[in-house]
Amino acid sequence: MILSVAMNPAIDKTLFVEELKLGATNRAVDVSRNIGGKGINVAKNARALGAEVTVVGFIGEKSKLVFEDYLSSLGIKYDFVVIPQVDVRENIKLIETSTGRLTEINEGGPEVSKQLFEVLKQKISQYSKRADVTVLSGSLPQGLSVSAYKEIITEIRENTKVILDASGDALKQGIEASPFMIKPNLQEFSQLLGKNFEEIREIVAAARELMDKYGISVICVSMGARGSVTITSERAYYAEPLYIEDVKTPVGAGDALVAGFAHAFEKGLGIVDAIKIATATASTSIISEDTGPIDLEVFRALLSRIEITEGDKQ
Repeated sequence: MILSVAMNPAIDKTLFVEELKLGATNRAVDVSRNIGGKGINVAKNARALGAEVTVVGFIGEKSKLVFEDYLSSLGIKYDFVVIPQVDVRENIKLIETSTGRLTEINEGGPEVSKQLFEVLKQKISQYSKRADVTVLSGSLPQGLSVSAYKEIITEIRENTKVILDASGDALKQGIEASPFMIKPNLQEFSQLLGKNFEEIREIVAAARELMDKYGISVICVSMGARGSVTITSERAYYAEPLYIEDVKTPVGAGDALVAGFAHAFEKGLGIVDAIKIATATASTSIISEDTGPIDLEVFRALLSRIEITEGDKQ
């Protein structure tokens, strides 16, 4: 079973404009609205791959039924901690159809009390005992310390493989608790280490230092159109990006990548197969019109095209 923790769920509203003009009126050529947030996005794609998935997390009372109905429709179990009398946040994604450039405006979300956080930690601890993989992803809601992920990982790391997909101080604190895997993008990885990385060899060397220092087993650095590099203690693997002519949206591609890894680890697959599944899942997601679950037929077609080479030699 995969446990996906939704710390800060959201409604993702994606607006497509031909060209974004600042300080002017822009007309949307298309609009999509999806139940989301990183924890939800991971869950829906892992479920599409065939995994048994449970979501635990916070939910605003006013949005509770909408989220529960959606997850039920996908066959995803859930157990939310309700924040009284509030709604979930809404994230605005602006995509230029002429360039593919993405601009995001994300709300902070409702504030969470320490008491509610303790309730959530208890739920996570209970479910983690039955979870092969637990995914902690996304921003922390207002009111929580940046050490929140660190506290959770410390409590559950003996029960389950923890994948941490966070940024900033939440990631910096979280790695101190030795998660099984982290999945920063290149910008987040550079921010974590205070250095801009360009060469893959430099990324691999820096990742190995982190792994040695904090006891992390796997680090995957996603690089957008440049693909990704996944590092273990023994080897590094470079996943070449697929050429995809009809890219719809990059929104949620990182979450799909994490979902692929989680599913592969749940099945006990080796690292190369895990990278292929994760890469195909992410590639499938960018062809989709929105951040809904991936199309399994498209995924299967793309999976056979994934090429993995040695990252140390890049």
